[in-house]
Amino acid sequence: MGTLGGGLSQGLDINPAGQVSGLSFIAGDEFTHAFLWEKGVMTELGDFGIGNSRGQAINPAGQIVGYGGVPDGLIRAVLYDRGSVTELGTLGSEFEVDCFAYDINPAKQIVGTCTSKSTGVSHAFLWQKGVMTNLGTGDATAINPAGQIAGIDPRRFSDVRHAVVWQKGLKIDLGTLGGTYSEAHGISAGQVVGESAIANGDTHATLWMVK
Repeated sequence: MGTLGGGLSQGLDINPAGQVSGLSFIAGDEFTHAFLWEKGVMTELGDFGIGNSRGQAINPAGQIVGYGGVPDGLIRAVLYDRGSVTELGTLGSEFEVDCFAYDINPAKQIVGTCTSKSTGVSHAFLWQKGVMTNLGTGDATAINPAGQIAGIDPRRFSDVRHAVVWQKGLKIDLGTLGGTYSEAHGISAGQVVGESAIANGDTHATLWMVK
């Protein structure tokens, strides 16, 4: 697949058309740059002049979400769509810190997380049609075509955290395999995948079924 001009690169997601999103370093540049790889060609997607951008996920239409640095030194959730770069905003003045977009579905619904500047706790969001909605504490990591959202509550790096699903306005705790934590990373047709600790603390790959 190559790079954008030297250094390292990572492919992070692929759609049914074989388009790949990811990040790459450029020789002589310390920052990462979001890219789209298509038919053997890797194209830089652009940023806000700061670098450290990444193309985290891509939907069947080739729309890519991720995040990148902005001039004030913070990180913002970003949508790359047909050559344009759009900052998705925040959840309000309390969340004027960092925001990350993690997934996008065919309906252009986007999920991710923003950090509270007073508590440091992350809040999950759903972005659709230009509006970002606060889903409560946690990280929203994946969304399926039906709009079911998988993620982690209360926050990614807390000592105690559980895999959750948001659907029909409710947040559902998926529990663990007997340990203190679990995380959900993907969702498709009511099936959620991730990881969970068992009673002795070991981590196992996990599949949950959600109605």
